[in-house]
Amino acid sequence: GLNELNFLKSMFSTEIDKGIIEFCIIGGYGNKMLTRKEVNENTHDADYVLFLNNAKNYTYKFTASGGVFDAINFEKPIIALRNDYFEYIFTKFGCFGYLMDTVEEMKAIIQNIINERVVKEYPFAAIKQALSPKTVSVSLENILREIKFI
Repeated sequence: GLNELNFLKSMFSTEIDKGIIEFCIIGGYGNKMLTRKEVNENTHDADYVLFLNNAKNYTYKFTASGGVFDAINFEKPIIALRNDYFEYIFTKFGCFGYLMDTVEEMKAIIQNIINERVVKEYPFAAIKQALSPKTVSVSLENILREIKFI
């Protein structure tokens, strides 16, 4: 993701210089991880959360990103490179942002957001409800009953 982030920052250097847009690393990179407090503050202050791991990066095939749940918790739409994980989350729980195939497409949607200054509404309350422990536990119980585990 750092190469993609640097690309986006270079494409928006004028907007960054004018204070129109700011890119900030929320989770961490390399060996540098932010504290939970820093993650919460950065997520809270964001307008959108970018996810720059694409399908070629298998991270999300095996490990769910807590960053997605932070975005949902703080009701921040995401702009993400499309991969199986994000496709599943959007299909299962509802759309809460943009899934793009390339960084160039991300650049175009960010530029559109800047130009239009329109904030779309997303069903965060319904998504939070669908992801609540109570809802998930009922769903798990139903699955376990279907396979006659309980």
